[in-house]
Amino acid sequence: MKKRKFVCLLGAGLLALAIPLSACGGGTELPYSTGINAETGLYDNELFYRNDLQFTDAPDPGAIYEDGYFYTVVTGAPFKCWRTQNFAQWEYMGFAFTPSDDAWSYGNYWAPEIIKSKTDGKYYLYYSASAKELPQGAPNATMFERMRLGVAVSDNVYGPYTECRDEQGNTISFDFSQSQAVQEYWGNKPAKIFATIDAHPFYDGEDLYLYFVQQEDRNTSGNSIWGMKMNSFTQPDYSTLKKLTEPRYASIGGAIVDTEDGNTVNEAPWVVKHTSVNAQGQDVTKYYLTFSIYGYTDRRYAVGTAVADSPLGDYVKLNSAQGQPMHGISPDFDHMSGTGHHSFVTAGEETFILYHAHTDREHGSSTRAIAADRVIWTYDQSLGYDILHSNGPTYSLQPVPAQTSGYRNLAPEAAVTVTNIQAGNESLLTDGIVPIQSYDDDKELVVGKGGTKITVEFDSEKTVRAVMLYNSREIWLAFSKIDRIELEGKSGVYYISDLAFPSEYYWSDLSQMRPGGAAIAEFNEISVKKITFTLSEKLSDVQNEDFAGIALSELVVLGK
Repeated sequence: MKKRKFVCLLGAGLLALAIPLSACGGGTELPYSTGINAETGLYDNELFYRNDLQFTDAPDPGAIYEDGYFYTVVTGAPFKCWRTQNFAQWEYMGFAFTPSDDAWSYGNYWAPEIIKSKTDGKYYLYYSASAKELPQGAPNATMFERMRLGVAVSDNVYGPYTECRDEQGNTISFDFSQSQAVQEYWGNKPAKIFATIDAHPFYDGEDLYLYFVQQEDRNTSGNSIWGMKMNSFTQPDYSTLKKLTEPRYASIGGAIVDTEDGNTVNEAPWVVKHTSVNAQGQDVTKYYLTFSIYGYTDRRYAVGTAVADSPLGDYVKLNSAQGQPMHGISPDFDHMSGTGHHSFVTAGEETFILYHAHTDREHGSSTRAIAADRVIWTYDQSLGYDILHSNGPTYSLQPVPAQTSGYRNLAPEAAVTVTNIQAGNESLLTDGIVPIQSYDDDKELVVGKGGTKITVEFDSEKTVRAVMLYNSREIWLAFSKIDRIELEGKSGVYYISDLAFPSEYYWSDLSQMRPGGAAIAEFNEISVKKITFTLSEKLSDVQNEDFAGIALSELVVLGK
């Protein structure tokens, strides 16, 4: 029986409120929490989570969603496994994989990823490590030049995994040195080294593919991404081996891309297949190869995207105008750093990016810990298909996955009207996008000077537990508080007055926002048909008339 341990630095059940029976002109005042207990600093993890970076040594998270849990394995020897349902409480599941005594490998156990077989239901764990044997054709090699890919198998998602073995009983690793693609790539280079790391398995229907990184060695500058088809979980089809991306270039042999200035790293691949509906109503299926840039010690470590029509490409990277990198920091962020090496995991109708971040949020280049944020698909008119958008990286309260809490965002199901609109339209409040980067500026709804009234009306009564209004990513367009929230239903009218936007989501000198933060009111369940928000007060008193209004990012109504 595995030893299991819960890690919970947070507080649940912070609310023990009763709706008062006494009314106060225009409705009944509603007791609420901002999600955080003012006395203890703990928050209600039944509804919310926050990227507190609990684990001090959890690089390169490989995640999979299974049986209601997000299982995550991380770099280390041996590989450790954790699981969570809410990103707030994590249960330690023990060692997922410990190398055997006769293993092909001896050190540098990096970047594990798990995939479930569609045929036998077993779980396969791919990883990279330093091989005991020298690369074929190399007179000598450092431990990093010996990096190679291996695979292990288990009946359980959390392990223990044991190395897959060949017919002679030898533990299996993948040697690319004799493949025709690598021979052509080598050319006349004297030292035949082809070090590989960061394996990522991907199903396209019933076909299995493996993506990985060619690690920098004495013959090659920079890390590039390769891919190939697999005949089975342990047998690569070396004839399909193909180079897919290289640092700085939009495509193999193509032009330089503007999002990778000075970059020498493309690593940590992850592939997603997605079908969009274009402006003409036609289905458009694309393959999205996401990868990390700039290296894990760099504060700029981030996730970019390349797109292709087939699993092995040709892939073309998106540029900054198309929302790249899709997940990462701006240079002036002080709340997160080094937000790369990721997994995408879907639970119900929601998709999350799990990634590691530096525990030293301001300076970077430190130990790494697990974080998570929502991602959505958003249509790009210039491309004619959807692209991925990350609502992160955040260091603020975010809703727990609906699959876990039982409360989903009801706002997109309502009729939403907004007064005094200056730029944009009401749909921006319910499009699922929380603007984080400068390329998100047109995804905020701007209201004019004097404020606004937002009305949210449902076709029928809904059970509501909390409301969230995300602020602008720009300090000069941010609101300081919500003047009044009215919730109207069959049980009457209830109100909340002067709900402040939390000060921890902006710099104390009012020079910069920490994007991704919302004003939150959490309360006991009530039946609601209509909600009205009134806002008038800006956070920063900017005298420029161009910034006289208020911008709003996203509206969330948690209920069922």
